[in-house]
Amino acid sequence: MTAKQPSQADLDRILNEHPMLCNCGYGKYRGAGFNHAADRADLAANLDQVRIAYAWLGTLHPAGDRPWLSSYGLKHDGENAGIGYVTNGAMIAAAYLAGAPVRVHPGSLNVGIGVSLTPAKMPAPDGSFTSWLAVQAGADHPVGDLARDAAHDDCWPSAGADYRQFADHLAEHGAGEPVRSALREAWEAYSGHSVSSDYDDEEF
Repeated sequence: MTAKQPSQADLDRILNEHPMLCNCGYGKYRGAGFNHAADRADLAANLDQVRIAYAWLGTLHPAGDRPWLSSYGLKHDGENAGIGYVTNGAMIAAAYLAGAPVRVHPGSLNVGIGVSLTPAKMPAPDGSFTSWLAVQAGADHPVGDLARDAAHDDCWPSAGADYRQFADHLAEHGAGEPVRSALREAWEAYSGHSVSSDYDDEEF
């Protein structure tokens, strides 16, 4: 993505390339009295919001193999992050201008945008506990639940080499005893060494 702010000519070009794009989103709103041409004109006059959305998108990260974000949800994420109100169409136009991947959903005003609010986790080293745990993600078992939670936890200590790092991580995030018990069971299966339930409460 480039940091250069888009011009009016840039926005006009995106509108010409995408005749279904309007201030409401990508398509024709089915509400009574909706005028698609007028709503496209509103988006063409909405360069300030497009620029705000564009600048914010430049701070985000590629989605990679993670689920893409909805343009409508993404605009609310931006508003929650302090960028102010932007329309769904302004967010979509900004995504096109920023070169972000965009996936149109026929019949929906919202598109998928291939960005993430957080960076992708680095792959765990071969032989690590996190690599072992990832293999358990398909299990219908507390250890499988832990594996699935870890896969979606951007703070998970993927390069951790001892039990304490993982136990401390769960404690810092307020995990209850069932989750800590699953970690103990997983670590024992991985390492071949038992872990006392008192360990989590020890002072170091």
